[in-house]
Amino acid sequence: RLLRTAADLGIGVDAARIPDAAEVTRYARALAGCDLVVRLNVTAGVPAAKRPGVVWMTAQLIPSPVAAVRLRTCPTVAPRDEPYRVWKTFQYGGRLAANQKAHDAGFDGALMVDAGDNLLEMAHANLFVRLADGWATPPANGDLLPGTVRQHLLAHAPVPIREQVVPRAALAGATEAFVTNSKIGIVPVTQIDGQTFAVGRETRELAEWLMPSPRVQG
Repeated sequence: RLLRTAADLGIGVDAARIPDAAEVTRYARALAGCDLVVRLNVTAGVPAAKRPGVVWMTAQLIPSPVAAVRLRTCPTVAPRDEPYRVWKTFQYGGRLAANQKAHDAGFDGALMVDAGDNLLEMAHANLFVRLADGWATPPANGDLLPGTVRQHLLAHAPVPIREQVVPRAALAGATEAFVTNSKIGIVPVTQIDGQTFAVGRETRELAEWLMPSPRVQG
């Protein structure tokens, strides 16, 4: 995804400059004796001066588990043809503002909806809902950031998950919902606007499948 986004932005990045799994592991273990969230970053440099950009890694501790989140819907913060909508960049201003408005209203975060009142994504996480006929997530058709955990769930989850347009009205028939990204794993959604959800069995099972609890050695 990093190389694809860099190419879309016109940033020349030699794939050989991107750290591989062994290099990332050495970097993380040199910093701490526990698991970390590692992020790869790229700058554009100054092409006119023939100065290449910088490729670097940052790391942080895995955030404390979040029991659940309550979301407030809001119009998407970027127009349909805004490429930063689907690129993983540092262009977070609009999303941070949307989250702040949700916080001010007493919610944990913002859930974007498009002009047709279809659900898209949380400001920094992808959405999954359990409808009557199975799990669904809004399609990555230029409206949302296709997260890496979202892609992993679509490809490998132990239950079928499909991409489909999810109108806000479809929430009336939903029984479970969760959001996910590479930092938080799977976090149940217990409220969207005025509708509440239980933390369901399938959500708990998917969370355990994605990030198994440590086993105590006897």
